[in-house]
Amino acid sequence: TKNSTSVANVEALTKKLEELEMNDEQRARLEQFLTQKELVGEMATEDFEKMGELGSGNGGVVWKVMHKPTDLVMARKLIHLEIKPAVRNQIIRELKVLHECNSPYIVGFYGAFYNDGEISICMEYMDGGSLDLILKNARRIPERILGRISVAVLRGLSYLREKHSIMHR
Repeated sequence: TKNSTSVANVEALTKKLEELEMNDEQRARLEQFLTQKELVGEMATEDFEKMGELGSGNGGVVWKVMHKPTDLVMARKLIHLEIKPAVRNQIIRELKVLHECNSPYIVGFYGAFYNDGEISICMEYMDGGSLDLILKNARRIPERILGRISVAVLRGLSYLREKHSIMHR
């Protein structure tokens, strides 16, 4: 039944969470995300309301959207499928990895779906902006903050390498 499957999923996720090195705040944030992900379920184009464009590139556009059934704000990347096979294969590989990622150092993945020639990839919305934009706008970032950013990035890269055998380039 769906309930027993859900209980099994929660138990498996709890075990994975215990394996990760994180503080209580990070654990709470990840648990909250996983609960939200469970509530989102299956997605369709009509479930979303566009709130604004976040960026574009690599064959697609990223939108800030509201998932109407849950009132959850997400980032939704729309990728046109008229792309080269190598890019399409890269997208498929990345979706498989994203589905399996549960780390406070990796942006959360809600799911993906296909509609009318486009793949929609729904991710956790990060309201702080991109790191390159933050660095560009800041005149000077204190070393202690740069250190914390560096540690977080390295932990994310380490997670990808150790848990998914991925070396980010």
